[in-house]
Amino acid sequence: MNDPHIWWYVTRASAVIAWVLLTLSVIWGILLSTRLLRKIDNPGWLQDLHKYFGGAALIVVALHVASLMLDGWLHLSLLEALVPFEAAHRTVPVALGILSL
Repeated sequence: MNDPHIWWYVTRASAVIAWVLLTLSVIWGILLSTRLLRKIDNPGWLQDLHKYFGGAALIVVALHVASLMLDGWLHLSLLEALVPFEAAHRTVPVALGILSL
């Protein structure tokens, strides 16, 4: 049951989940700031959801970065995971991910 690709799966799954959570956070932030749903909205719960999605996204992004560093094939160091254009493998996509963080 010891899958050598477990960190690859965790990395990809955490990336997709983080993207969904960040998208939801942005949508809820827009709903909160524009009051688009005036008749049914309650700014308190919209703000709570916005904070929840943003906080959960940060946790999942941290899991994503940690799983990248734990992946035995990639061998990404902390410096390569946090500083743009330091990674030797797929430099531009990794740098874009770091900059988006």
